[in-house]
Amino acid sequence: ECTLFLSKLSAGETTFKHAKLNADIEFEDVTNVMALNSATNKIQLMTRFLTSSKYKYTADRITKYYATIVSYIDPATLEVTTRKQVPGEKVNAFAQAHIDKDYNYTGLPKRMILNKDNTTAVLMEEQAFGAAAISELGGDGAELNGYVFNKKQLGDIMPFTSYNYVGTSKGHFMFYNDMAENLDKEVTFNCWLLLIRMK
Repeated sequence: ECTLFLSKLSAGETTFKHAKLNADIEFEDVTNVMALNSATNKIQLMTRFLTSSKYKYTADRITKYYATIVSYIDPATLEVTTRKQVPGEKVNAFAQAHIDKDYNYTGLPKRMILNKDNTTAVLMEEQAFGAAAISELGGDGAELNGYVFNKKQLGDIMPFTSYNYVGTSKGHFMFYNDMAENLDKEVTFNCWLLLIRMK
């Protein structure tokens, strides 16, 4: 279990100011990603934390369940002004419409990318080379769009390769190298097989 603190060193100061984040959540097995949104002048902190785990005796396996929240923090006061859970509803809707109607996406958020249009992309991946997903959030943390795509990655045959996301003024794009013959080449734009324009 842990408590989250944020510290800052202001210009001209010689000591850090520390603040305990005013969270009402008991955090366990925590991963954080933080970035400054220059458009809103807010710090965005994406926190993934364990909510529960279940042990299955027949398979001798523990299944862990996580939740993800994005906190919006005033950099002057270090106070959390807003906190939103990443719902993933549009990600699930996309998966059920394009992959399988009974499919429930279980990927974990790995990265948070801030776009110049004041949207935020949360990049997710399922464990054991499963499907990847992107949840795009508005400036207020509401989920705007969700996308899922299956990957052909096989750990014992093909080395792990991931995907990348780029937000530009022309749109949002996802790149993924899904050709095994490209893995031995130097990485250039010629090596990317899949290009998806999302917006």
